[in-house]
Parts: sequence; C-alpha cells; structure tokens
Amino acid sequence: DVQIIAGEIKKYELNGRIDVLKNMVSEGIHRNDPTFLLRELRRFSQKHVALSKELDDLKRTYPLTQVKNELVITLPEGIIITLHVDNEYPNSSPRLVALDGFNGWKQHDMERVKIKCAAEIEKDSLSTIKD
Repeated sequence: DVQIIAGEIKKYELNGRIDVLKNMVSEGIHRNDPTFLLRELRRFSQKHVALSKELDDLKRTYPLTQVKNELVITLPEGIIITLHVDNEYPNSSPRLVALDGFNGWKQHDMERVKIKCAAEIEKDSLSTIKD
C-alpha cells in the first residue's frame, strides 16, 4: 500500500503496477531529475486514484476481481466481462478481452452483446458497465 500525504485517498492498492513505479524511480535517478520524478509520480497517483474510485463504485454494484491489469466483472444477467485496463487509464480506454455468458445465453446472442459492449466500453470507459 502507498500513502498519499496530500491526496484525498490516503491508502490504496497498486494491483500489479509496482513495476511502473520502479521504472519511474529508475528513470528519475538515471536523469538525476527530481522534478521529472515528482511530476511522473503525481501523474501516476492521479490516474491510479481515478481508477480506484471507479473500481470501488463497480464493486458496490457487481462482483469484481482484479488481477494486475485485468478486471473480471460478473453481471446479474449471466454475463462475465474480462477487461484489460492499462497503466494510462483514464487517458486510454479499457480493452474487452472476453465476454462469456451462462444461464442460457446462446452463442449468436453473445456475439451481438460482445460487439455492442466493446464499442461502448471504448467510448464511455468503465462507467458503461454501470448502465
């Protein structure tokens, strides 16, 4: 866990993003540029806090599992969505990795839902899932 002294959120999990932080610190040391390092760490924490808030909102509504950059969300309609969220989120859209149906979903119906879901996620990001 990381402490953000001046931030709104005091503590949050890095969920596999520790390598990104290590690379930032290494680059800052290599450049001997504390200003660069501070700017990049602020940018990273702002993005991560935004993602954490959205994930917390989703967790209040749906079962959600996060492993590194992948999210698995189970919808009550019998659909499981797997998304890849890269380290640039929210500046980049999540990518639909898989969409699986159970409880009677037919393959052709799932294909139709998959196409619609991928387009909406790319357009509206994680907030699409709450709609």
